[in-house]
Amino acid sequence: MTVTASKRPLDVDDRTEVKAKKAKLLKETITKDQGPLGFVWDGENYSCAYDSVLTILLSIWMQNPSKWKGHFKDMKRTMNVLASGFHHSGENGRTLESARNKVRHLLHQ
Repeated sequence: MTVTASKRPLDVDDRTEVKAKKAKLLKETITKDQGPLGFVWDGENYSCAYDSVLTILLSIWMQNPSKWKGHFKDMKRTMNVLASGFHHSGENGRTLESARNKVRHLLHQ
C-alpha cells in the first residue's frame, strides 16, 4: 500500500484565518500615533495624482518588499528608482516624498 501526501484545498475557514493573520500583521506595522503609510501632499506642485498611485504601489510593495523590489526593478528605470526609494525611506532622513519627487522628475524628463 502506497500513501501519497496531497495538499488539501483551503476551505472558507482557512481563508478567513489567512486574511485575519495578514490584517493583524498590517495593524502591527501601523501604530496608533503613526497612522497608515502614505505621502504628504505637496500643494505647491500638486502631487495628489502621484500620491494616489504611489500609495497604492507602496501598499503592494509593503506586502512583500523583497519580492516586489525585484519585480519593480525589472519593469523600468522609473520603477527601479521607486523601489529603491521605498526601500531606503526612513534611512538617513530619506522620506517617501523624496522617492516620489525623484519619480516625478524622471517622468517629466
